[in-house]
Amino acid sequence: MAPQSVQLNERVAGTYGKLFDTIERGGDQCSIDQLQTLLAENTKNLSLGLDAFTPPSSSSRSKVTTGSSVSIDGKTIKLDQAEKDFIVKASEALQLNELTCATLWSTYKQEHGIQQISEPQQHSESFTAFYYDDRIYMLQSIASLLRVETQKDHAFVTIASDTIKQLVNDDFAERLLSQLKKLVRAAVPQQMSTADATEWAKQNLKEQRALLEVLFLVYYSRPCPPKFALSLLQEFEASSFGMQPTFGYILTGEGEELRDQVSQLCMLLSVQSLTLGRLRSSPTNDTLIRSPSIVAKMSQVARFLGSEQEHSVFLLAWSYVLSVIDSMLSDIDCPSEYQEVQSFIDGTVPVSEINLLTDRPVRVSRAVTTKNPTTGVTQRIPSIEMGPRAYRLFAGRAVRLDVFSTIGNILDGRMCGDDEPNGFGYRDVIKTELSTFLSTTEPWNLPDTSYSSLIQCASKLFQGQSDLTASFWTNSNDPMATLIAYSRSRFPLYFSDFAQLLSSLSGGRTDPKDIQSEESAKKVFDYLKTMPTLTAMLKDPASITTETDEDGTIRAKATRPIRIIGDFVVRGFTIASETTGFLVSPEGEKPIVQWNVEYSCWHLFVAVLAGYLRANRNGEETDIEELDKELSGKNLQVINGILDLIQQVLQVCPSLATSLVEHVELMPLVNGSNPYPSKILVALLCQILEYSCNVGSNNVPIIASTLRCLTSLLPYYRGEIWSYLEKAPILPWINANQGTASQLRFCSSIHVNPTCQIQHMVSNFECTTGRYTLLLSFLDLVTALVRDVQHKWWQSNNNSQQRQVEVLSLCLHYLMTDVFPSYAGWRYKYLSERFLIGSKVLTIFIEITQYFRDDQGSAVTLGTLRDRIMNVFLYNTAVYQVTPLLDTVRTGASIANNLYRVGRNKEAQRSEEMTELTFVFIKLLLQRRLESINTNGITHESTLERFMLERSTDGNSPDFLLRLMNHIDYRQNLQLSILATDIVTLLCRGLPAWKTTPNFVRHLGDKEQAQEIIKRYLNTAQDHTQNERLLASIWQMLTLLMETQPSLAILFLECSEYIMPSPKSAVKLLLEQQQQAPSTSQPVTNGNTESATRAAVDLLGHWEMLSIEKPTVLSNVLRFLATFWQTAFEHYALVQRTRSDSALWDALGKILLNPSQLDEPQRANLSLDLAEAMVSDGDEVVRRICCANVSKAFVMRIMAFEIHLTAGAERDNKSPLVDKLPAGLKSLLTKISDPNKLSFMQSSFVKNSFNPSLVQAMEASAKQLVGELGGTDISQLVSKVDVVGFGDNDAVGEPRQYGDCYLYDLRLANTRAQSALKYIAERNHVSIDQDEDTIVTPEVFAVRKAKESIKRFLTDLCAANHNWSVVDTQMIIFESFKVFMETCSTYVGELMWKSTPASGTLNAGTLFDFLSGMTQRAIEEQREDPVTLTHYSILISFIRDLTEDWIAANRQALTGTDRNQRRLLADKLFALLTTYSGLLRRDNYALMESISNRTPKAFHRPILEALLLPLRSLRKIYASVNDFKDTTRLQESIAQLLDITCETFRMLVYKAVSYSCDQGTTNAQNEECAKDVTVATGLLTELIHPNFHSGANNWLPVFRRHETIPMVLKLIRAGIDLNVSEVNRPLDANCNVVVSPYAENGFYLLLSLSSTSDTAAALVSDGVIELFSNNTLSPLLKQGALDMFLRFGDQTGFVERNPLHVIWCHMLCVMSNILRSLGNNSRVQLTDKVFQGTVALLQIYGSQVDRAFNLAIGVNDTLFGLPPSESLSSCLLEEVDRLSMIIYNLSKQLDRIMSYSASIFIAYKNSALALLQRFLYFFTHPAHMQAQLYPINDKERQLAELPSPSTETKNSPLMHLIAKKLFRIQRNILATLVILTQAEVIVTKTEDSWPFGNTIFVPNMRVMDAPSFGVLMEGVNAAIGFIKEYHESDSHATVRELLAIVEGSLVLLGTQAALCINKPEVEHEISREVLDDSLVEITTLLSKIYTTLSNTTISASLKDQKERTLVQITALKQFLGIRYFNV
Repeated sequence: MAPQSVQLNERVAGTYGKLFDTIERGGDQCSIDQLQTLLAENTKNLSLGLDAFTPPSSSSRSKVTTGSSVSIDGKTIKLDQAEKDFIVKASEALQLNELTCATLWSTYKQEHGIQQISEPQQHSESFTAFYYDDRIYMLQSIASLLRVETQKDHAFVTIASDTIKQLVNDDFAERLLSQLKKLVRAAVPQQMSTADATEWAKQNLKEQRALLEVLFLVYYSRPCPPKFALSLLQEFEASSFGMQPTFGYILTGEGEELRDQVSQLCMLLSVQSLTLGRLRSSPTNDTLIRSPSIVAKMSQVARFLGSEQEHSVFLLAWSYVLSVIDSMLSDIDCPSEYQEVQSFIDGTVPVSEINLLTDRPVRVSRAVTTKNPTTGVTQRIPSIEMGPRAYRLFAGRAVRLDVFSTIGNILDGRMCGDDEPNGFGYRDVIKTELSTFLSTTEPWNLPDTSYSSLIQCASKLFQGQSDLTASFWTNSNDPMATLIAYSRSRFPLYFSDFAQLLSSLSGGRTDPKDIQSEESAKKVFDYLKTMPTLTAMLKDPASITTETDEDGTIRAKATRPIRIIGDFVVRGFTIASETTGFLVSPEGEKPIVQWNVEYSCWHLFVAVLAGYLRANRNGEETDIEELDKELSGKNLQVINGILDLIQQVLQVCPSLATSLVEHVELMPLVNGSNPYPSKILVALLCQILEYSCNVGSNNVPIIASTLRCLTSLLPYYRGEIWSYLEKAPILPWINANQGTASQLRFCSSIHVNPTCQIQHMVSNFECTTGRYTLLLSFLDLVTALVRDVQHKWWQSNNNSQQRQVEVLSLCLHYLMTDVFPSYAGWRYKYLSERFLIGSKVLTIFIEITQYFRDDQGSAVTLGTLRDRIMNVFLYNTAVYQVTPLLDTVRTGASIANNLYRVGRNKEAQRSEEMTELTFVFIKLLLQRRLESINTNGITHESTLERFMLERSTDGNSPDFLLRLMNHIDYRQNLQLSILATDIVTLLCRGLPAWKTTPNFVRHLGDKEQAQEIIKRYLNTAQDHTQNERLLASIWQMLTLLMETQPSLAILFLECSEYIMPSPKSAVKLLLEQQQQAPSTSQPVTNGNTESATRAAVDLLGHWEMLSIEKPTVLSNVLRFLATFWQTAFEHYALVQRTRSDSALWDALGKILLNPSQLDEPQRANLSLDLAEAMVSDGDEVVRRICCANVSKAFVMRIMAFEIHLTAGAERDNKSPLVDKLPAGLKSLLTKISDPNKLSFMQSSFVKNSFNPSLVQAMEASAKQLVGELGGTDISQLVSKVDVVGFGDNDAVGEPRQYGDCYLYDLRLANTRAQSALKYIAERNHVSIDQDEDTIVTPEVFAVRKAKESIKRFLTDLCAANHNWSVVDTQMIIFESFKVFMETCSTYVGELMWKSTPASGTLNAGTLFDFLSGMTQRAIEEQREDPVTLTHYSILISFIRDLTEDWIAANRQALTGTDRNQRRLLADKLFALLTTYSGLLRRDNYALMESISNRTPKAFHRPILEALLLPLRSLRKIYASVNDFKDTTRLQESIAQLLDITCETFRMLVYKAVSYSCDQGTTNAQNEECAKDVTVATGLLTELIHPNFHSGANNWLPVFRRHETIPMVLKLIRAGIDLNVSEVNRPLDANCNVVVSPYAENGFYLLLSLSSTSDTAAALVSDGVIELFSNNTLSPLLKQGALDMFLRFGDQTGFVERNPLHVIWCHMLCVMSNILRSLGNNSRVQLTDKVFQGTVALLQIYGSQVDRAFNLAIGVNDTLFGLPPSESLSSCLLEEVDRLSMIIYNLSKQLDRIMSYSASIFIAYKNSALALLQRFLYFFTHPAHMQAQLYPINDKERQLAELPSPSTETKNSPLMHLIAKKLFRIQRNILATLVILTQAEVIVTKTEDSWPFGNTIFVPNMRVMDAPSFGVLMEGVNAAIGFIKEYHESDSHATVRELLAIVEGSLVLLGTQAALCINKPEVEHEISREVLDDSLVEITTLLSKIYTTLSNTTISASLKDQKERTLVQITALKQFLGIRYFNV
């Protein structure tokens, strides 16, 4: 058992099995340092071999049985009593040391995921197997190190070499040999059951095999010492080369197979130990021939061999050793030391048994058992009698034992199979042995049977071995060349031998760049082009004459033409008359002549193939006898062999296709011309395919071979092959369903025999035999068709291409409906074929998905095929169609793992490949799903996703997700771990589109399973030595889990005892633990608890290494932490614990402030190697730059989130927020606040490197390339990739990843560019891979030019992608920088911003400097491309926000009284205003473009807002423009701003009006436009403020020039139209009415404009009155149907203010302002227009006016109770207020307008009197008023709540608010009545001129009846009471209005009383009554009021108003006193 270091990852440590997997396949998951540590710990044990597994001992047993735990190699293992007992028993049974057994038991439990075991004995059998496996893995680990040592490019080669130097010494091999002997002689343990004995025996053989493998590898790369070679031979002789172990009697089945493998290894090792290849060449003394004593001893041992077939291999090799020695000694005098050897060769040495082992295995029968199964050797008899030239005797015995068949069995067996990692070494040994044999023996000296066996053996040796075949063809002295020469001399009489040997010698191409194999294929092609002889057996001896030469050679001459092959299409072969040759047949037999005729063997092959087509026809008879109809075409094996040879040559060297076809074209034709429309060979193959399909399933092998040939020829003869396939019978024509067939225009009319079709032959023949050669060939053809169909992608769709797509459509349909759903359930003779079928089908699906990108049309297109696959597997799928995908995900990796464990590496690799392709395909499907969601807004889950999550393995609960995530521990193929994690991530990304989001926790099995998988993920995630792609994928998955699966994310965040159903319970438990634990400033840690956050923080400790070597890991870890903070409320307790970790903030600070040393690669320096992987030399640098930017962006987001969280948690705390921040963050912010650091961050993060010329260059090069092809559209070449995920979460080269493939699809572009290059090369008949020194012809130049164009285009595309990558991350980091700085400025501004000497006494001086720097960057930006404008918009928004923060920081100076500080602030504000004005006036930025949405992101509003901020602040500082220090500059700046703002406003009005007319405008567009208008109107309002101008003449001309006022009116009209339509939309009780603010914004500007005389006149001139009189709202107003509320449902009081009523009130307010501004204007015509228009307006809308006053009077109020009354609603009072103010202003022009306005005043008087009476009631009954309040919104509802009883205030705030509105209306009414009643005339004129008709008040003191004097008097008293209530508050306006009420009421009292007394028609008694009752009370009231007001202290600002009121009271008292009291 391997010791385990506690520092090592459990993935690579613990057992020798893990060590072996790590060395073999763990390079991506194990660092070199880890492996070095692991090997250092195990070197000692490895050097011991199996002896490392020591036997039991008493001391070890006492350690295990004592105590509750045992410590082994620093690791503590806890054991209960049952486990101790089990370990003791297992130790006894296995003869294994107890401590080692305990360690193995602990690892066994961990490997099998076992926590607690109640009955360990139940695991006895599996634990024994686990131990047995570990013994084997130990030896395999040594073998793996030996193999790695020879692989110079392996990552572990240095470590392996160092380890092997320590392992392999003089004793190592002897130790292993000793262990081998012990195993061979081991007897079956006593009392062992038969089954256990069988398993024991198989384990023994496996260990023997492993020991032999190690010994083989030890001496494969180093010479074997002769002494050890003797030891090996002695042992192999004793055991008969492993065939006679002591326990051999119990072997059956698998055991016998294992024994055969051991025997074969013994044979190979015995041959290898002889070092045959170095016998002649090596002059050193370490070779065997330099040790004659050893040779003599080995020769004596060899004499006893030869009785068994297994001896033959060594005997053949030994014969060569002796022949070499004999040859060496024949040239010299025999040295004395060689005398014995020479005697042995001469056959004179007597037999000796002294060199045989005495300790030999004993053959034991089943009835015999013994503890010591060895015994001494008995008398042995030599098997070979010696004689002269003994080596010939050894060779003869070997041949007699059928040595070549034995070697052939080795080549056929596992030892040389694809699964054997040492296979090449074994083949090399065999090759050496055969070569040495043929160097001494001519093949024609062999018997025919042996020769045939030799041919078979040689063919098997070279088959698929590119290195061996290349060595054969390059070594001209290779002895095996005699074999091929001899077989050629017998051709075509012995046809198959030659064809088979040549086919094997063509090489085996596995890598497209395997040049060696190509050379081998070319050699075969050239070799067959010219054949010097033709050997045939003649039918008629008379056709030749013979002649014997002097040497006995018999010459033959043809007496007539001899036909060899008949004619069919091509001319057959005929030996011409007089042709000579040699008669090679014995006398008396049919003559066999070797004709001296030169011909092409390829032509002969084609003639034979033509004969196959003629086989059922009557043809010409030939003149030769065929042994097996080889040349007539009737031998199907020969036909298949020819096709296999053609296919093999073309597959290995595709470039030979044209050479072969053109070579065949040279054949003479029957009629002199080609009857086919295509080349002869192509047409012949098509004919063979069709003929074979029609013949039946017997020809399936030929069909398969033909398909492979056509597949190889397709790239070169695509037109001919496509044309044939469009009607080929093998295609699944009628298998398309109705939906598919209906789309086919050309193929739907094809009808063929169903039995000829692929589906029939597969289901009826191959599914029966279990071999799928035809289906695999068909899949290869479909794959080639998929790749070829876009060969001319630049051409538009035509009929030919349409037919090709339809052919593909049918094939694809067959694969999707017949093959893929069911192939896993077919029977297989070879399991690897199942995996091949799955892999090939998935490859087809994947390539279609990735490369078929054309637009869809009405017919079937390539895009249609792509979408069909996507839809079938995503949405329109049935469970049977996706089951293969889900089953492969579930079991694919486990099957591969099991196959690896049993040594079936080839099948394991194919299973692995199929699983990987399945994952890739699922990933592509889910990515497509996300693209659909983003594009089409799909809001439901896909069928595939649902099936995936519903998939159940055991039938109880869905566990697909668990099975998927279990791949994290798959060590053999890292891609499976990565892809599985990616699929989980993609599932998470798609969850927002699900109708009901599933909970992933329930898909992870039970608690233990979930905890285990989470821990395994976390163990990997925290290991910084892991593969970059894997780590990035894991952290990406954790990020998405936090966003979409909080309940699962919490388990990753804290995986220990917190595995609970919901995250809330886990957080609750954490909170409880925190409360129970003592408070500490240190972070809480727990060594036994895994946590993703702790893993992330630990990884950040390696940030420097990660940023350079694994940049995507760092960026994804930081993204995870940013999301962790962003979703903090899902796991707040965990955030609280993490935030206190100072190490986190320290690492974040270093990452953030680390200066970048990398620059973006320049296009001029960029290079791209088209021959290598499609990755430019700048890709890595760009990815590092981008990931660094992203990492810094997330660092700033984390800090911003933390500041927000702290601010939210401490919002009720009065202490500074800075003190509540984590200490580490506070320290980091302090560091950042340094001006130098701020300057560094600004220069680093505010960048825009976009270069539009790169995109232009790329498009230009694409157009040039397409133009060279004759096309114009580059869309098929330049394709943008869809956005899924982030740019740092996938592998290099994947779409949408930073670097080469970010925006434009490089993979697709490269594929299509290479296709174009092939087309150009074919068109010019020039090879693509031409040499540089080739003569430059026009054709060569065209190809080279195309190469340059392609390279330039691809390089330009990479450069553009690089630039887009960098720019994207620059945007990300800039936006994060903006958010971070704004957050800091808002919450911790006092920490971030410091005062500077330049800022004086102002705050945040560094912020002002920072702002200046940002503004300077904005000014310096001169580009106008869309990306720059987007960047510019963020920059301007940043400036705007920081401007607001700087002003807020200096709010005290702004509102304070320090004049110097205010002036200093004003200077800074003016500087900002001037700078921002410069930004607005920039010529290079077309403001109108931004307004018109022609830029990607608008930037005009932030500029306008940035201007608005300092402008408003300046206005607050100075009350007049003359107060400014630099008045002229200010006015000039404002004038310029006003000019641009007016233009901007005009464009915005056009935009708003167009939006209102466009029904397709989105809500977001409308909202943005509304905001624009709001800001523009606000800025206009500010720019025309009186504080900045001495008069309207400064800005009104600008308004006129830009038609601003007409634009305002146009905006209002359009806004009213829009509002009316919005209000009239159907509403329900649950929605709020949101209307566009255009009209409201326009009215706000009108209010400002109407406040001055000149602008009011301009308004009138431009038609404001006409607008108000005639608009969309007018019909409602005319009818009095404009309700002030929108009423919802049937609930009383559930209302919302009508936006149209707001507009109506704005109209009234503007009219009031105009009347006030123009009331005294000297332009009579203008004022008349205003007065007449106003009166007309009131008359037109009279119904609405009456409605308002009626509601205010309370006409609709109920007589019962005191319910809320609409008469007290704020909106109604606003309307009445506006109306009363208009009538007041009109009343002041009474004399001018009386003639046409009398009705208005009369109506108003009546309503006004009623209102006075109603208001008095409310004033005198506050409780009633409170009860009848009518709140209309939430704010008023809050204000309507009564204060608590403990407060002094008894009334609600809303009541005070409504009362103030009533005061204002009452003041307006009284002021108007004073004018209307002509009170001034009464007071100042004589009675003769008094208007007695204006008596409107009843002269009594009653208040409940008609309006009377009592109402006025009570009103005065109420007003005085309110004055006393409000005079101490800040309500100065209210007190002023109350004083006006007092004054107006008293004036009306006095004057109305005077009218009543003096009214002529009033009787004297009534006058006296008035005089007596009322006048006295009035005068008393006047005195009382005078006294009260005089004694009331009122604010100084109201002093003038108070004095005026007192003066008025005094004047009234005098008036009444003089007239009625004689005073």
